[in-house]
Order: sequence, then C-alpha cells, then structure tokens
Amino acid sequence: MKICRYVEREASSPDSASPRYGLIEGENVIEISGPPWGPWSRGSRSSRFSEVRLLAPVEPSKIVCIGRNYAAHAAELGNEVPKEPLMFLKPPSSIIGPEEAIVLTKYAQRVEHEGELALVIGRRCAHLSDADDFVVRDRIYLPQRCDRARPSEKRCSVHSREGV
Repeated sequence: MKICRYVEREASSPDSASPRYGLIEGENVIEISGPPWGPWSRGSRSSRFSEVRLLAPVEPSKIVCIGRNYAAHAAELGNEVPKEPLMFLKPPSSIIGPEEAIVLTKYAQRVEHEGELALVIGRRCAHLSDADDFVVRDRIYLPQRCDRARPSEKRCSVHSREGV
C-alpha cells in the first residue's frame, strides 16, 4: 500500500486546494478520510495521478537537527566530532515535497548531501524510560536536497520512498 499527501493541481474550489492524504493505486490517487497514523477509511473521491501534486508526507511542528555526529564526514570537513551533540532547528516552512525547487540563500557556499533517518513521534513525551509504552514511526529522510548548515526557507526535502 502506498499512501501520499497531495493537492489537486487545478483546484476548482478552496476545499480541493487543501492538502489531503490518499492511496496511490496505479495511475489514480484515492482520497482517504484522515491522516494515515489515525483512523481512516477509503473515500469515494479519485484523481488521476497526473492531476495531483505530491507534498511532503508530514507537517512537523519542529525539525530538530543534530550536526557533526558522523566522524568520517566531520574529518572530511576538517572538524572534530563534538563531545556534546551539536543541535540546531529548521523551521517547518523549510519542508518541500518531491519535485519542488530547492532554494539556496546567497550565503550557501557549500551544500552537502547525506542520508538521515527522521522520526515522527505520535504523541507528546518527555523523560522516557525503557519501560514506557511508546511508538515511533520512522520515515526515510533524503537530505541530498537539504543544506545542513543553515536553517532557511525551502531547503529541507522530506519524503518517503513508499509513501507514508
């Protein structure tokens, strides 16, 4: 099953311009009634795949990043791996979907690509122990489109290989 988040390319009403989730079946996208991580059912609305624009599969409230945690890459750049994690944030507005343009600022001098794993946490949590009942859904994060040095608009591509 392939699930996607999309909008119709030629939105005829404000409702059809709203992002929605759907099942990709051959050349069609069948709307589903809610986000895939909650209860949903198959809808009756169908669109041709060519008539929709795919969006990033998630709408995060925040993007927390860890830098210089890969020793070989840090050494390649002439940096040491820090003793404490180097953390920075990217705004949710930096998310772009498949086939969207990557916008680099005039300050971007070196843009690197690398593979990452992004986690979507389904509920609020803090100070968890190993015994806590807690589920994490993992997503494939493809930052070959993501400048890891500077948080800015439209430079953080997030999508999954097989839908959500």
